[in-house]
Amino acid sequence: MEIKKKEINGILKKIYFNPCWNKINDIMIITRLSIIDSSIPIIKQFKVTSCNLFEVYGVDILLKDNLEPLLIEFNLNPCLNCDSELDMKIKSKLLTHIFNIIGLVPFKHNEKIQIIVKLLMKLYVNLIDFL
Repeated sequence: MEIKKKEINGILKKIYFNPCWNKINDIMIITRLSIIDSSIPIIKQFKVTSCNLFEVYGVDILLKDNLEPLLIEFNLNPCLNCDSELDMKIKSKLLTHIFNIIGLVPFKHNEKIQIIVKLLMKLYVNLIDFL
């Protein structure tokens, strides 16, 4: 059964989320702290620093009827495959936000291709003149 965006928005508008989000945030911090000892050796092994490292985690949280969040699963290596259009929208926005946060500049294919074509045309003209 697929839930429509309007239905989700209607449900979300009825719910007061601040206490719920605070509890979810607490769950995520505690969970991350509980695995930090296993992350440090991996970071040292690859000789990376916090300046060139980021991690993406998958977190599944269930909200009970009283909006009490329960941690279902914490994935160190979440699946980024897209099985539906909604999945594609959510995960592409997630990756866009992550890349923006770490300061990754998007590669502009059209500009690079235009520069390459101009250079090739100049080479071609120079070659014709040479012959």
